[in-house]
Amino acid sequence: MKRLFIIGNGFDLVHDLPTKYLDYRIFLKNSSENDSFCMDMEQAYGLNEFTDYWWRDFETNLGLGDNFEADFEAMAETAIGEMVTDDGEQMYDVEETLRCHFEPYYEFMNNLNETVLQWVESIDITGIRPVFKRIIEKDNYFLTFNYTNVLEHVYNIPINKVCHIHGSVEEGFVIMGHGNKAAIEKYQKEADEKSKRLEKNGAEISRGICNFYRASFKDTKDIIRMNESAFNRYGGASEIHIFGHSLGKVDMPYFQEIRKRVLKTTNWYFYVHCDMKELPEKRERLLKKIECLRIECKHIHVLQTESF
Repeated sequence: MKRLFIIGNGFDLVHDLPTKYLDYRIFLKNSSENDSFCMDMEQAYGLNEFTDYWWRDFETNLGLGDNFEADFEAMAETAIGEMVTDDGEQMYDVEETLRCHFEPYYEFMNNLNETVLQWVESIDITGIRPVFKRIIEKDNYFLTFNYTNVLEHVYNIPINKVCHIHGSVEEGFVIMGHGNKAAIEKYQKEADEKSKRLEKNGAEISRGICNFYRASFKDTKDIIRMNESAFNRYGGASEIHIFGHSLGKVDMPYFQEIRKRVLKTTNWYFYVHCDMKELPEKRERLLKKIECLRIECKHIHVLQTESF
């Protein structure tokens, strides 16, 4: 029987690894090299000392930069207003100068994935012992959202059976980001329209905000295309087991892609962390999250994590 296991961060947490978003923040704050990156990011999103709530849903919140938009536009308008000639007249069409002036406000986000890779490289998985036995079976395949190589090194899963959809330590790259494509399209459109109207200064403001969002954008369509061969292997799976994944919107395109490739009779098993009393409520929440997959109810199984 061919099974596909979709593994999220909850899997690494079961093995007592410090892989929460809050652990990433701790790494940044304790790193002299990356502390300024953390400070710039929290300032851009208008965070105060009480930041835990924001970091818990880090990737989603990366795409909600209302504070940055407002601050950036105010800063840009002030900068433009101060650009005057020696005679005190307003300077126009100084977009190249503006671009250099604006870049420090958003270019730090280009270092996001580099800092995430450094964080994951600092996580030691030596000495970790396997917790689950069923995943070692021969015909199992794995789509993992985790950057660590617990599957390969702790469970000895062959590399050709594992797809790290967002990269891994051993691959030397990782992908972290939001799915707010609408923000990118909005400000790109604004920049194009202002350029056509020869509002070059205004175009640079919109382009700067667009670049801010683009730097931390997770392009799921492109990622699916790059991993086409892996998705092709999942077509014959009779069972799909999802463990430790939050089923957030940013990652839902991957589940939709798998849904298109498997049979309608494929059974989907979702494992949730709760006690028996909470299970009915957890099931209802989960069903709402996966409505877009259009799986027949009889093929949806919601179980406690202990059943994995």
